[in-house]
Amino acid sequence: MAESTNLQEVRVGSRKSELAMIQTNGVIEKLKQKFPDVTFEVVELHPQALAGAIILL
Repeated sequence: MAESTNLQEVRVGSRKSELAMIQTNGVIEKLKQKFPDVTFEVVELHPQALAGAIILL
């Protein structure tokens, strides 16, 4: 099955801590390998934005 995507840009949310940014950038690098035509942008999440977040395990 061929993979395709209509997305040209993906915004990835991350906390601003050093560890969170290292993890986020690591994931983005893997995604870029799989989807080289897609642009990824890191969007910094603020603590207030995370207050109502649902944690999926």
